This record gives sequence, C-alpha cells and structure tokens, in this order.
Amino acid sequence: MDKFVDNVKPPQTEINILLPTEKIFSIKLMEILGKDYKIIKSRNMYAPIDFIIINKQNLKSVYVEYKRRTNDQNNYKSIIVNESKIISCKKYYPNTLFVFEYNKEINSIKYDEESFNTYDRNKVKSQDVVFIPTQFITKSNIEDLCKNIKKYLK
Repeated sequence: MDKFVDNVKPPQTEINILLPTEKIFSIKLMEILGKDYKIIKSRNMYAPIDFIIINKQNLKSVYVEYKRRTNDQNNYKSIIVNESKIISCKKYYPNTLFVFEYNKEINSIKYDEESFNTYDRNKVKSQDVVFIPTQFITKSNIEDLCKNIKKYLK
C-alpha cells in the first residue's frame, strides 16, 4: 500500500504557459504601460486572480482578473463573475480590477466591497455567481484601460 501511495502524484496545478489570450493581453499592456511597470502572471491554474501589475517607482500594485469574451457585450445587461472570485477579493485582493475583453471593446470595473455587495447573486450551471450591471462597467479601449491602471498606481 505504501508503494502505491508513494507513486501517486498530486494533480498538476502549475502551468508553464499563458493562455494565448492572456499572453496577447499582457503584451499589449506592457507595450502601453512601459518600463516603469511590471506584470506578473499567476502560475497556479486555480488562482483567483490572473495578474498583478506593479508600479516599479512606488511599488503600488493592482490585481487583474482577465476574461476574454467572443460575443458582443451590448447583447447583455450584466456581466457574470464567479462568487468565489468576489470572496477572494474581499479577503485577499481588495485592489482588484476585473477586465472583460470583447471583440469591439474592453470593459472593466474596480472591485469595491460596498458596491459588489449590492449586486444580484444567483446560480448558473450550479455555480454561485454575481451579476454586475453593465451600467457600472467602464467601457473603453486598451489605451484608456492603461491610463486608468496608471491612475490606480500613482
């Protein structure tokens, strides 16, 4: 029995590459943000947050949860975020920016516990989710997103 237990490997949680969409997104961010900023990607596939962006000048940071969507956001009245991500933000990552990249635009919202507590919750495919109304989402392009990130990190 001990030989069996010793030979059982734990599940692989480290990933060696970024998802292609995350890689493209992080490259675009770095090109616009410039050398005064550093982006670090979580290497654990179960991490609640995808990136941390650090201002090298003052060491302020913002966490980024990034999602790429292939549909048109204008078709929906809200954006869905898994409840577990919100719980993680509340406990560990209060300075988080949720970013949703669509075909035509980038939507983002900065985590704010008070506001997020007011959003509707429900189950979708047996998962607890939060519905963020699109009226609270900032619609922009990658350049404007980077301007906002720089403001957060001043």
